[in-house]
Amino acid sequence: TVFAPTNAAFDKIDSDALTALLADTEMLTKVLLTHVVGDSSLSSIDAYAKNGRSLTTASETMIDVGVDTETGMLTVGGAKVIISDIYTTNGVIHVIDTVIME
Repeated sequence: TVFAPTNAAFDKIDSDALTALLADTEMLTKVLLTHVVGDSSLSSIDAYAKNGRSLTTASETMIDVGVDTETGMLTVGGAKVIISDIYTTNGVIHVIDTVIME
């Protein structure tokens, strides 16, 4: 399962912070792997069932799963899932509005 930030999500990162991130291969790899969860597909229904729990990412970072009480939108690592359940041959992609930098 991949939580894929939009281009606008990257635009929200301070330019100095983004430049530093792109220059640090180790940190960039960790940030990218933080957007990948597990070997199995995680649909939005599965994610909603994990509300209030944490998921272990490919970077071994824990990210929280929740539901925004005002909008009912699924959140992962503080990012809102704006498009969910894009099924691929080997997993599921969910588009998020923020780069997870935990």
